[in-house]
Amino acid sequence: MTISKNEMVKLLEATQYRQVSKMTRPGEFTVQANSIEMIRRPFDFPDSKEGQVRARLTFDGDHLATIVNMENNRQFGFFRLDPRLITMISRQTVSSVCLCRAVVSRICWWILCWRQKTVIFTSMMESVSTQSDVRCWQT
Repeated sequence: MTISKNEMVKLLEATQYRQVSKMTRPGEFTVQANSIEMIRRPFDFPDSKEGQVRARLTFDGDHLATIVNMENNRQFGFFRLDPRLITMISRQTVSSVCLCRAVVSRICWWILCWRQKTVIFTSMMESVSTQSDVRCWQT
């Protein structure tokens, strides 16, 4: 995943995680040279409840390289992020890629399709009334 350690720290702080020198409770994290250790808060997903987890996120430049379970020191095969954090990452990605202005009566779900560095948006719920409702610029 393309996200730097500093960007992840900002996202954690924006979702009210606290940077501390020693983690003791869910919602806390520490920062090392190329990693972040965190205690993920418990949360509900539609299909299951997720408990608190101690995890180490290791970065290689602007790339999240690994996520390790600190209790058994193994990489996660599957790691669910707090839904609030997912929302923040999604907003950051979309806002950095394309400036959109859509006039629609209800919430639309957009699928990003990358083709030759151009972003194409497709509404899953309803079509945009005119092409002028969406403005996309090549990145």
